[in-house]
Amino acid sequence: MQSNIRKWGNSLGVRIPIQLAKKLNIHAGSTVTLEIENGRLIVQTPRYDLETMLGEITSKNLHHQMLDDGQTGAEEW
Repeated sequence: MQSNIRKWGNSLGVRIPIQLAKKLNIHAGSTVTLEIENGRLIVQTPRYDLETMLGEITSKNLHHQMLDDGQTGAEEW
């Protein structure tokens, strides 16, 4: 499959056909990694492992504990 490279501000952009985007499960706003290997541009979704993700937790992005006291009235779940 071919695509055209276009100017986008001071950079260049490549349109990704929707068929390929669906196969990669990416959409507008998705983060991808770019690499050059043997003269080829490789675009892939980043791979995360649990240790890396846990290492990104800080006091600024840590969610507060959710209150779970059970029912206190007539509510039903």
